[in-house]
Amino acid sequence: MRFHSVASFFDRTAIRDAYTKVSLGEGQLDLFDDSKRDGVTVLRRVLSTKAGWNPPLRGVVELAGASWILGNAYPDQFYGVTVRKRYILHRSEGLCQFLTGNELLTTGAAGIRAHASRVWVK
Repeated sequence: MRFHSVASFFDRTAIRDAYTKVSLGEGQLDLFDDSKRDGVTVLRRVLSTKAGWNPPLRGVVELAGASWILGNAYPDQFYGVTVRKRYILHRSEGLCQFLTGNELLTTGAAGIRAHASRVWVK
């Protein structure tokens, strides 16, 4: 059995594109750790995938019924070979309507809908 296969053995969490609901394979979520809270309203987790996994184009995945915004990939290596990738995930609170300043002032402007998370500012 190859080391890549062993490293992927426990990939059991289904990963879907949050926009299209298309299956993207399976991965592993790290156990929830309260010390990884970034603030009162910001919650993050870590997703581990096989090295060859490709994230969705718009960078938002659905895991266990929740939508998560993907951060950068960080490689896990063994003897100089990448065997896993880890992604920091930030919880999406749903689809938001984003408008430019001009669109905001224009009646009927559509803008773009995208997943987002609230930011809490003191």
